[in-house]
Amino acid sequence: MTRVHLPVYQQQHLHPLTEREGQIYEMLLEGCANKEIAAELRLSIHTVRFHVANVLSKFRVASRYELLAQLLHGTRR
Repeated sequence: MTRVHLPVYQQQHLHPLTEREGQIYEMLLEGCANKEIAAELRLSIHTVRFHVANVLSKFRVASRYELLAQLLHGTRR
């Protein structure tokens, strides 16, 4: 499993990820579905969706696929 260095993101954005958003961000990058994230972190699906939406918003992307593409291609908006 590859870990992404969140401090780089934190330094470049006005709205840093919370600790929970960071956990969810890493799980999104691992390809985890909302149900898997909820089970692993012992959260409701509703709470996971809320945090996923926040992560996507902070990266200015519309989907987890766009988030992965942005990371792989090194593009930032």
